[in-house]
Amino acid sequence: MYNNTSGYSAPDPPSLLSPYNNSTYVSIYHNIDWSNVQYADSYNLQISRSLTFDTLELNTNTTTSNFQLGTCTLNRGRVYYWRVCAANFVGKGAWSQTWKFTTLNSFTGWTQQPGPDTLNNN
Repeated sequence: MYNNTSGYSAPDPPSLLSPYNNSTYVSIYHNIDWSNVQYADSYNLQISRSLTFDTLELNTNTTTSNFQLGTCTLNRGRVYYWRVCAANFVGKGAWSQTWKFTTLNSFTGWTQQPGPDTLNNN
């Protein structure tokens, strides 16, 4: 956080909430959550396959402290890194910690209901 000459400052970094650091089997439709930051007007969420964030899978701004992954395209069975920074009229604050998660590799957990042609009438 820094102070400009007017005494106002950029917001503190948010705390990351979900998915937890090193989470595995995360759905590609997971809701990304972080803490609200006092005096923040918006947040910048970045998701990358690289710990250095030199290439981004997602780089978006939002006014809420969460983002639904279903609105972007992540691949199954991949490792991703994510971070968030808060911003206000002064500027962007520092980035949060960087957390890592791995997406679910397949449609595990889905069950198919038997159709009428698979039922026996004994």
